[in-house]
Amino acid sequence: MSYVPGYENDVFISYAHTDNTPIVPGKPGWVDFFEDLLRKRVRNRVRGEIQFFRDQQLRLYGQFSDQLAEKLANSAVLICIPSPNYVGSDWCLWELDQFYKQTGSGRIIKVVKTHVDEQSLKPSARSLFKQIEHVLESRFYSRNESTGFIEDLLPEINPEHMLICLQKIEVIAQNLVGLFKKLSSAPNPVASPAASAAAQQAGQVVETSASSQITVYLAEPAKGLETEYNSIKSELLQFNYRVLPDQPLPLDAEDLTSAVRRHLREARLFIHLIGAKYGVRPDGDDRSIPHIQYDLAAELDAQCQIVWLAPDLSPENKNQEEFVARIKNHSPNYWQTKLEDLKTTVQKKLPPLTQQLEQ
Repeated sequence: MSYVPGYENDVFISYAHTDNTPIVPGKPGWVDFFEDLLRKRVRNRVRGEIQFFRDQQLRLYGQFSDQLAEKLANSAVLICIPSPNYVGSDWCLWELDQFYKQTGSGRIIKVVKTHVDEQSLKPSARSLFKQIEHVLESRFYSRNESTGFIEDLLPEINPEHMLICLQKIEVIAQNLVGLFKKLSSAPNPVASPAASAAAQQAGQVVETSASSQITVYLAEPAKGLETEYNSIKSELLQFNYRVLPDQPLPLDAEDLTSAVRRHLREARLFIHLIGAKYGVRPDGDDRSIPHIQYDLAAELDAQCQIVWLAPDLSPENKNQEEFVARIKNHSPNYWQTKLEDLKTTVQKKLPPLTQQLEQ
């Protein structure tokens, strides 16, 4: 029995089976490990069992399954796990497209296993991911500042990756629970499976609105602030604020500037976390990505900008020293204090959830 009334499954996990192949014999696959941790974190927050579904045998060779379509229609939330294998799979894209057409983007969560080169996507895949670019996204990889290479989080074989993964999964768990409760208590539920199917046949997309959410721009920090960043993001999401950027920023300066400006225009508050490292420089600019985000936000509205400097900040190079000096000389709202004090400041500047719902 599912936790959300009216659905057979609470969560449908859409993934490429290849991404669950164990790297080391005898160890769990990545998707197995992820689902197990997510189950445990969700179970810690709700009473009752959550029903997860993963297709392991309904995909029929050469054709899409009616049974699988029914499973999708009877699932409250879809978690998709994008990867190069995922975006190259007609099956995976079909599952994502089917669910989006039935429900819109409001009940989709992206768990990005590793970096996907958007330029390599087929036009249909690029269009589909454009439709869900604003949904909650958690990235299980990072880019090495020194080499520029992608480094995947592999907690199933590397214990050092466990803490970061737990923090990311905790954010997902809290958002899942929030979605479950919203779907369970809504006076006008978000499209029952039958209504969704009827809308799909009529060529409509049933969309859940994110317009009532207040948007916060949480700038991508330099390496070394992952724990602080995830802590702030987790709390914002817990209180139903929408957090941007919700996908990796481009590494081309022109594209980066365009993306950051677009996100800033949607946000009511801009938050920057500054530590010892200066950060990666995009192609075409001498400034780092954190520096560019800071400049663009200050240019738009410095009064909406909160800059947090680590209490024990000791810039590791001249570029960072000059950047920190610029912040202290030009930012009306900068704080060099404990992270919990920053959270308090942020909450004072944002209306509570009850006011969000009234707007």
